[in-house]
Amino acid sequence: MLKLSYLIRHWPTGLLLAVAGLLVTGAARSSQAQVESPRVGAQATISISNPTAFNNFMVPEGDDFATQVLGNAWDMNERRDIGWEENYLNVSASNGIWSGTFTPLPSGAGYFFPLFEGFPGILNWGKDGENDAYAINTAQYTNLSLMIYSPARTNTSVYQVAWTTAKPVDWPNNSPTTNFAALDGCYGYTTFFPWPSGWRVYNFDLTQVNGDPGNNSGDWNATSFIRGLRFTPDQNATSGTFKVDWMRLVDPTKGTKITMSWTSSGVNSTVNDKVDIYVATSQSDADAGIGSPLYRGIPVANGSYQINTSVFAPGQYWFFLVLGQETNVTGLSNGQPKNCTAHYKQAVSAPVGPVTVQVAPEVVINSPSPMSGSDYARDVVGNPWDMCDDADVQRQFPNINGDPGDGLRNVSYDTSGTCIFNAQVEPPRPGGFTSDDQVWMNVDQSKPIDTTKYRYMSIRLMIDPPTNPDLNYISWLVGNTGPGWVTRIIWWNNNIATDGTVAEAGVEYEGWHTGWVDLNRAHPESDTSVDNIVDRTDLYPANLGWSEISTAPHLRWRIIETTAGGVNSGADVFHIDWVKLTAMDTAQAGQVFAVHYGITATNGNTPIVYYTTSLSAPTQHTANAASSVAPVPLANVVYVPSLLRSFNPVDVAAPDSVFLWDMTGVTAGTYYVCLLVTDAAGNSTTRCSDTPVQVQ
Repeated sequence: MLKLSYLIRHWPTGLLLAVAGLLVTGAARSSQAQVESPRVGAQATISISNPTAFNNFMVPEGDDFATQVLGNAWDMNERRDIGWEENYLNVSASNGIWSGTFTPLPSGAGYFFPLFEGFPGILNWGKDGENDAYAINTAQYTNLSLMIYSPARTNTSVYQVAWTTAKPVDWPNNSPTTNFAALDGCYGYTTFFPWPSGWRVYNFDLTQVNGDPGNNSGDWNATSFIRGLRFTPDQNATSGTFKVDWMRLVDPTKGTKITMSWTSSGVNSTVNDKVDIYVATSQSDADAGIGSPLYRGIPVANGSYQINTSVFAPGQYWFFLVLGQETNVTGLSNGQPKNCTAHYKQAVSAPVGPVTVQVAPEVVINSPSPMSGSDYARDVVGNPWDMCDDADVQRQFPNINGDPGDGLRNVSYDTSGTCIFNAQVEPPRPGGFTSDDQVWMNVDQSKPIDTTKYRYMSIRLMIDPPTNPDLNYISWLVGNTGPGWVTRIIWWNNNIATDGTVAEAGVEYEGWHTGWVDLNRAHPESDTSVDNIVDRTDLYPANLGWSEISTAPHLRWRIIETTAGGVNSGADVFHIDWVKLTAMDTAQAGQVFAVHYGITATNGNTPIVYYTTSLSAPTQHTANAASSVAPVPLANVVYVPSLLRSFNPVDVAAPDSVFLWDMTGVTAGTYYVCLLVTDAAGNSTTRCSDTPVQVQ
């Protein structure tokens, strides 16, 4: 989606950017910064000789991993654009800025994952790196850039980029060890200058060696997939607020490249004259020579340099050149210069621009989807689990194994239009470690769930934050000493001990969020495959799987697993909007199927619709449009965003459009639906449905 701030902000001087293995450093300093004595050079000039290549030029944003693969850019419009963070309090996302205050809870550096790999032995709800569909293809996405705000650096401030390739995932037991790191500042002729507080851009060609000597390990291209990607702003920070504006992981071969050419006079090659390319985000800053170094240390004799615009988030940018004297600092990565050129600045060019990077469309497919097929509660029971009446959750049930109740207190229904089920969990029972809250879904015992048909379980819920703000950090909320923000699904036919199954726990997040899981991934515990979601650590149930038992008259959720430390914390209160158990979408060959979708920032373009048996071949078959059939309403659609992590804190409806797919000539089979959208700027986005449609 379009960034709320559209990235039109003034970047302060002293911004950092590292490219192609070369750590590129901000040179202009605050008045309090150390400054070396400038050398005296000849009177020099520099000018950009091809300004028309930049003035009022519009470019597409390029192929960005989060936009194209996850379906939701890391633009910080949403709290969970950061998949997981450690050691931050007061975390929020507002006006396109993610913010968190570092605090060593319980210890260690503060870091965050734009792509979180997931937890071992946990039901990872969809778009984590554990799932091959959402892992990073290292052959394609090789350029990482991000814009962050950091407090003032010190001589020991070190940033780090780390990643993991392991499957099954094993975080945090085996944190990413493949990484690179570097001191965060710039090297002058004889002195290291840590950066002051402010916004900086970091940009890394991950195919090259990055980081300081002795602080780089691993090869981005050593394996096909990256499961988790982590950034540590400062390994040695003890306090301070860090902010993220945007992050991008792009395919640099598909970005628009603009060649900047220059002419100069009065240069002195004996003192190693170099050119830095600066970027600004306003005309006034560019006119005043206020900006941030983009590419550094280019020999002035080269006469030109190619700028790859895909490293930038959507917005407007102006560029100018700084001519300076620079001396190589030995012992750095690749022996490259890593200097503060502006300390020896000789000339500044007039600016050029703006170059406008246009946002790519984001695509949501609402049908087929995990929530659009036949719904058991609606179509079989005749009463959807929409929490609009007190029959949706069954609070009266047989006394199973002497359990005294359903582990809930302060239960209420809000049926005045919003239809919300509210409850607080009971404390752990005597001898128990966690609470045993039981949300029993209304299942018609005469019409039990057909587990060979109904398979996609989804829920929209919210858990209240703790009343103590010092406890409002995700690792405590999810961990085993607090409110236990993990959920489980439990089912059986005749008896839980003989044919029942408990699914692995799934992590929950703050705010209203929607999550879904394919219960067909639950198989007998003898199946040791990585993708089996049965909880093998629970020895009580038989754990026979889902479809293997044919029918399930008993189905319940355990929403959170609260320990004694989380009781009455405020974070032991939850709210359910709705629950669904749906079948795969079906269609008849030779008839019409309604594909419901939403697109942002399309500039009016109509998508091309495809169907495929393989997500790796999204344009396998072109879907033909029906021309004479009236639009078909979608009764069971849930309009949600593309569910970056499946659990999404912001459930914003995408505009709904309908493509009527004429299935004449379509062979019976199971197909994913894919949309290709191209806008006027040249941006192209391809998205496929999360679940297929069965053509009969």
